[in-house]
Amino acid sequence: MFGNKRGKEIYGYRKDYVLFDLETTGLDTKKDKIVEIGALRVRDGQITEEFSTLVNPECEIPKVVIDLHGITNEMTKDSPVIKEALQMFDDFIGEDILLGQNIRDFDLPIIWRECEDNFGKQKPYYL
Repeated sequence: MFGNKRGKEIYGYRKDYVLFDLETTGLDTKKDKIVEIGALRVRDGQITEEFSTLVNPECEIPKVVIDLHGITNEMTKDSPVIKEALQMFDDFIGEDILLGQNIRDFDLPIIWRECEDNFGKQKPYYL
């Protein structure tokens, strides 16, 4: 699971990676929930595979947030809960490097928190 894969930041060109993004119920990395995970697998600069799932946050998505990303409570009600969605995403990632915009300060802290909440605390990591 993710907790065993936490690694260091890597600088420089990589030709193979997974590019991902999250949509959430808000901007608080300590409490807000994931409502969508989207990712692209890139091999030698070409998109080779896509991953996308809505996630049932098991709470109400605020209207102000719905207005931003367009994901409604109705859309997520029959979607996988976070534990299932994280397992699917982890299976998609495999051993690939993760890339994305603002992932260090937003996406990854939310994922780490959700992994710890759903799969238990993992060994420490260092950036």
